[in-house]
Amino acid sequence: DLPVVVLVRGVSPYLIPGKPQSETNKAIEAANLELLTALARSSTRGEARVVPGACHEIQECRPQAVVTAVDDVLGRISR
Repeated sequence: DLPVVVLVRGVSPYLIPGKPQSETNKAIEAANLELLTALARSSTRGEARVVPGACHEIQECRPQAVVTAVDDVLGRISR
């Protein structure tokens, strides 16, 4: 019953720039999203957020998304 925000990268590390996404890559990314969404659902107050343009190290490429997620969780604690 704790507030949880799970951030999911928006850019696959397996994507080859300038090439179409392969079926294997699509399957890996779908499984990753499913796994992280299930993790978020392990709390009744959890949510998964895909961060557009974020790489595997979300805190490095999209630090504001991390700050926003932390602020949102802290805001939900008092409710």
